[in-house]
Order: sequence, then C-alpha cells, then structure tokens
Amino acid sequence: MMNWGYGWGPGGWSWWWMGLAMLANWLLPLLLIALVIWALLPGLRRHAAAGRSDALEVLRQRYARGEVTSEEFRRMKEELQK
Repeated sequence: MMNWGYGWGPGGWSWWWMGLAMLANWLLPLLLIALVIWALLPGLRRHAAAGRSDALEVLRQRYARGEVTSEEFRRMKEELQK
C-alpha cells in the first residue's frame, strides 16, 4: 500500500505542517490577547504611580505640619518608594 505522505517517512511532512497550523491556531489568539493587555498596562502603571506620588505628597505635608518625626518620615518614604 502506498504511504500517501501521512507518515513520518520521506513523504510525511504533512504532520509537521498540521502541527504548526494547530500551534498557530492557539498561539495567535493568545498573543493578541497579551498585546491588548500590554497596550493597556502603561495607563494602569501611570495610575499606580500617581497614587504613590500622591501618598508621598501627603507624607511630606504631614512632616511639614510636624505630625511625623524625621525618622518616621524617612521610614515611610522608603516604604512608599519600593
């Protein structure tokens, strides 16, 4: 019986192409989803950074009013900048 190119022999390259097509069928949508999430992250990072800078500003104001000591200020500032 003839092989028809479906095995692993000399004419069996069709399995490789089907495997690549299946891999592309799964990877392309996942890559598109990852790209969309990655595109949205800069806005999320900016929002988080703004929250940290606001907290640092509040800490500076509290230090200026004398509500926290210089040691507490340094410790809290280090925590906020992590």
